[in-house]
Amino acid sequence: MQGMAEVEAAFDAMAATAPGRVRKMKMTSVEAAALVADGSLDVVYIDGNHGYLDIQEDIATWLPKLKDGGLIAGHDYEPLERPGVPRAVTERLGKPDALFVDTTWV
Repeated sequence: MQGMAEVEAAFDAMAATAPGRVRKMKMTSVEAAALVADGSLDVVYIDGNHGYLDIQEDIATWLPKLKDGGLIAGHDYEPLERPGVPRAVTERLGKPDALFVDTTWV
């Protein structure tokens, strides 16, 4: 994807400020989740495929990875442009607690 090299460089720079706390995993969401222990994460941020079934699968796969009180969030909560995202989020989790101008939901 055009522009992804810049996005990845920015991520790498941010991750370098938190050694041992951020891990980049370049694989599918489901493949990555299989490498993460249940109940081990404080935050999960979903930004993958934007189809309804894909988001449902990501939420179902990553929810068990959260610690009690952990946060799940994601990107592209856009009812008009990506209707599968808000539909899947709302059906599984209810209305988001927060929506941000960059289309992040929490």
